[in-house]
Amino acid sequence: MQLDHLKRREFITLLGGAAATRPVVAVPGINLMSRCAPLVMVAAAFVCGQAYAQGDKTRIIAECDRLAASDIDPDRPSSIAGIPVSAIDATTAVPACEAAVAAAGEDRRIIFQLGRAYGQAKAYEKARAQYQRAEALGHLVAANNLGLLFQHGNGAPQDYNEARRLFEKAAAAGLPLAMNNLAILYQDALGVLQDYKEARRLFEQAVAAGLPLAMFNLSRMYLYGLGVPKDFKEARRLLERAAAAGLPSAMRGLGLIYADGMGVPRDYASARRWMEKAAAQSDATAMYVLGMFYVNGDGVPLDFTTARAWLEKAAAAGHSKAMTELGQMYEGGLGVERNSAKAQSWYEKAAGAGDQQAAEQLARLRGESGSKQ
Repeated sequence: MQLDHLKRREFITLLGGAAATRPVVAVPGINLMSRCAPLVMVAAAFVCGQAYAQGDKTRIIAECDRLAASDIDPDRPSSIAGIPVSAIDATTAVPACEAAVAAAGEDRRIIFQLGRAYGQAKAYEKARAQYQRAEALGHLVAANNLGLLFQHGNGAPQDYNEARRLFEKAAAAGLPLAMNNLAILYQDALGVLQDYKEARRLFEQAVAAGLPLAMFNLSRMYLYGLGVPKDFKEARRLLERAAAAGLPSAMRGLGLIYADGMGVPRDYASARRWMEKAAAQSDATAMYVLGMFYVNGDGVPLDFTTARAWLEKAAAAGHSKAMTELGQMYEGGLGVERNSAKAQSWYEKAAGAGDQQAAEQLARLRGESGSKQ
């Protein structure tokens, strides 16, 4: 069965695309059993009138670095590893970086890292405030991330012009990620006239700087002929470079190329191998595609049990189409006993996550239920 049967016509989407009490984080070198112990560390430094000893300050900042330093930050010292934003645990990074900002003062890198931690916690207004502080001090990735908040309307009114200004500022200073994000505005006509030529130029600049995400995005232009002739060979070359650099979406892209036979013979074994690599890197869409391989019998025997396991993993990672498919499995009794209540529950989750098909299925189920009363 060809990939275009993969529930349903989603190839482009698949490739493209009461408050809790915060725990106090113990930081080595801070005596939480002192008379300031009942206070959060940040407040303790001020309320108790204690100045940070240099050793304490170093350890506090190091903890924020360990939990929230960016792997693409030009300000990051080479001795600090840095992590992708997806690896940030906000529950520990937020208090650690709040303490670090209190200790470090106007250190733009540490302020930026607190913004990252807030962003991962989806505290977007707080993230914006910290990014604005860091951007005013000249931090390039803070400018880029602030632009993303304006682009998507997270913690700020959606404002493509402001997003473009910030991306242009960081791109002009040499930040590849900002070049990539500016290219997306031109590719998708977000606040500007659509300009594939400019998008390609910017993606190519970021690719030349070694950014795997730009390799992935440029590959899509060649796959779909966006401002360039379709060139599956060049698309595959770019995806292979990005996958070799560890980008899960590129691994998924290669899987889709082999599954659909785009410039290569259809090869479900290779497709499944690339999808499994992407899924091992927590790519929810790859998990969904693997589930659909088993639902449709694409290169594997029909196996609803294995399909459901992959779809449940994808759904747990927030993939709305996986939630919809699980609803259909329970409604139709595919590998499970028919269960309208579970089907409705999955449709509700998927609709809440924005899946239109699930909203339609939910309305139909509710209508059928009402007609039986």
